Amino acid sequence: MWQDNNYYQSLFSRISWTHMVELIRVDNTTKRAFYELECIKSNWSTWELKRQINSMLYERVGLSKDKEAVLALANEGQLIDSPEKILRDPYILEFLNLEERASYSESDLEEALINHLQEFMHELGRDFCFVDRQFRITVGGEHYFFDLLFYHRSLQCLIAIDLKLGKFKHDYAGQMNFYLNYLRENVAYPHENYPVGILLCAEKDAEEVYYATAALDNKLFVSRYMVALPSEETLKQWLKEEQDRLEKQFDFGSTKKRDF
Repeated sequence: MWQDNNYYQSLFSRISWTHMVELIRVDNTTKRAFYELECIKSNWSTWELKRQINSMLYERVGLSKDKEAVLALANEGQLIDSPEKILRDPYILEFLNLEERASYSESDLEEALINHLQEFMHELGRDFCFVDRQFRITVGGEHYFFDLLFYHRSLQCLIAIDLKLGKFKHDYAGQMNFYLNYLRENVAYPHENYPVGILLCAEKDAEEVYYATAALDNKLFVSRYMVALPSEETLKQWLKEEQDRLEKQFDFGSTKKRDF
């Protein structure tokens, strides 16, 4: 058992009484272990711990393609060692306070994320380091830009993030793949791992994402974002529906015909 006396001594020495009060309220032992580890590794404040519990981080991380690894993180104390394990779906961006606005553009969303960079990096997860915004790529005499560039210390790779207001479209994947190919050959250092791309969209369809990304050599992920924290019941229902779609997606990949 990895949760030995040394673990609990380290835990109690690094978190406060108010942290413990919040953790005790998590009745599932595996889920509580997940949040304990995140408190230690990410140095969360009590406010951030409450926010992540309320936003159902454990369940959102569990929607990644490597759900077993998420359980291993909590059950065995394993460290993150692959891009799949850093993925969250959806990302909750309620700290941007955009929910009261009638409309906003992608540049508005980007500006709001930069203005709340600390909160955004907490939502992305630990080990993200901000590199640049509106990162320029020049190919064939033409300039192209993607929204945000980060570096991940544990994965030792660049992470490109592009923001999309509406539903995911298949051509977004080709565009991000173009960016990643350029970063791999012209920006990343030889000792670094291949860059990773994350497309943040307001909506996505699992089947369309599957066909758009299945044959790509680069690591490219599509996640949904929410600009307001929904009720727990609403989020639970959304997560269940998204899980069902993902299961159908994977079944479809191994079956000639499947009803959706």
